[in-house]
Amino acid sequence: KTDKDKRDYCLENSSEYLDNAIGEIRRIYKTLVIPDMRVNNLFDNINNLLQELNMTNTVQFKFYNEGINAEKDLDKNIQIDIFRIVQEQMNNIIKHADATQAIINLNRQNNELILAISDDGKGADALTEKKGVGIINIISRAELYNGTVVIASRPGKGYTLKVVIPYFTTNP
Repeated sequence: KTDKDKRDYCLENSSEYLDNAIGEIRRIYKTLVIPDMRVNNLFDNINNLLQELNMTNTVQFKFYNEGINAEKDLDKNIQIDIFRIVQEQMNNIIKHADATQAIINLNRQNNELILAISDDGKGADALTEKKGVGIINIISRAELYNGTVVIASRPGKGYTLKVVIPYFTTNP
């Protein structure tokens, strides 16, 4: 404030820091917003998320689904929880994986809903890796539906998160 020679420099840096902070707050807000499942179904919301992530990150995400009709087969609560699991794992991949590609597969096998999210990143030792808040949240969401979470990973070999939920439909 008092050094006239450094004032402009400090104001410029402060302005840049504020712009960066505002941008980060907006990015965090977007990841926390729950999509309106009345407007779009689960698949539309995942595709919208991936479209945005593919434009702003070096990781390229792809989504495949088979054997599920989101609107007929899944109630809104499970659609939101599956979306949140996908969001959380996408965030983990962007932050930690150093991956170039990630694939999300959501399908029905017999009486189970299978969500598998794989990346080609640096991987981890699944036996010794400490579970962070993101993975703990994913496990908690799966357990709401009597589901399980399995992690398959080795250093240098990528990472796969598999969520298995007993399948049920919204229709009797």
